[in-house]
Amino acid sequence: MELYGLVTLVGVVLLLALEPVLARNSLHHSRLDRWCNNIGLAFTNEVIRFFLPLALALVAVDGPWQAFNASSLGLLWGTLLAFIIMDFSLYWVHRFSHELRWLWRLHRTHHSDLDMDVTTSFRHHPGEVGLKLILMSGFIGLLGFTPAHLLTYVLLHRCFALWSHSNIRMPESLERQLAKVLVTPRVHQIHHSAWQPETDSNYGQVLTLWDRLFKTYLSPDQVPCPARFGLEDFRSDEDQRLSALFAQPIR
Repeated sequence: MELYGLVTLVGVVLLLALEPVLARNSLHHSRLDRWCNNIGLAFTNEVIRFFLPLALALVAVDGPWQAFNASSLGLLWGTLLAFIIMDFSLYWVHRFSHELRWLWRLHRTHHSDLDMDVTTSFRHHPGEVGLKLILMSGFIGLLGFTPAHLLTYVLLHRCFALWSHSNIRMPESLERQLAKVLVTPRVHQIHHSAWQPETDSNYGQVLTLWDRLFKTYLSPDQVPCPARFGLEDFRSDEDQRLSALFAQPIR
């Protein structure tokens, strides 16, 4: 957990320092208000994520619910399998969060940010974070992955969440090559477009493979940079208050 916190802190500080210098998009709304809201949600969610090691420790033991014992694969192959299965599973969790109305009510808090920078990666409703923790912990226990198997993916997932939400402009040729495999900021910006056909695309967490495979990928070469971010239903100052974000699923 200390390593996870260190990676998060270093990533946030580095990207916040780079964003003003390498910004792709102009920010149109109060940075102070957005940061306070997003970081307010972050603190709440980190309290929930504090229980992640405990959850993994509870499920990553031999039990009658295990359909497969990944610990028999050893550290290297178990880590590789965990990476593939976790990224594949989170693609579908993310996709269902858009396609199922009751999940969308939780997930739309993340999409209601009217600008996009590294703090957007923290903008998740606590209900969504808690539900994902329960679902993924159960899934991990079913397959018998150990915390050691999952460490690489957990850290990479955090790094990519920070990077893909950041307002960073990369050399187009480099980003085009990386996007063939990885979720880059330009790829993920399409997903945060205010226009729904673009919002309902590019669900991948680390790899773009799943979007390509299941026909939900929109390439930056095909789609211009979104005209604006956020959702049409939650654009007022009142909608953007922290208290309103907590209440958003029932509105």
